[in-house]
Amino acid sequence: KCGFAHNIFGNDGVKKFAESKGLNLLAELPLNPTVGILGDKGEPAVLSVPDLANDMSKIINSLDNIKDGF
Repeated sequence: KCGFAHNIFGNDGVKKFAESKGLNLLAELPLNPTVGILGDKGEPAVLSVPDLANDMSKIINSLDNIKDGF
């Protein structure tokens, strides 16, 4: 919650890879320690972390759009 993005895995590597292969980047999900904590308790993080739920909805909608194209 510091207000800054920390690209611990590099910067735009996956985006560049996807573009080079003609693939769509579905989403970029920030690391969130709450996901691990809730996972250890067996609780789905998407039920408790609104930003994560929103990001996951975007991924699901993207997959639905891809599926509908076939």
